[in-house]
Amino acid sequence: IAPLKKQVTQCESSMDKLNTTLAGIEDALSDTSLYEDGNKAKLMSLLEQQSEIKQQLEELEMDWLDAQEQIEQARVAYEQS
Repeated sequence: IAPLKKQVTQCESSMDKLNTTLAGIEDALSDTSLYEDGNKAKLMSLLEQQSEIKQQLEELEMDWLDAQEQIEQARVAYEQS
């Protein structure tokens, strides 16, 4: 179970970092001047970063859920033995 708990902790740490980064990107995207024609490249870059981070978060959340389920299954198996 220890490796699974370590995986859960690592996933949580990574998700926290990505959520902080995502919040910064979304804050930048709230700047209305970003949507002017001269800032199109910056806007596209931020949108791409936002998409990549959301995908990474989704993958980490799936890994986290998988590890949590394995921990729960091990706990139930231990209690039944």
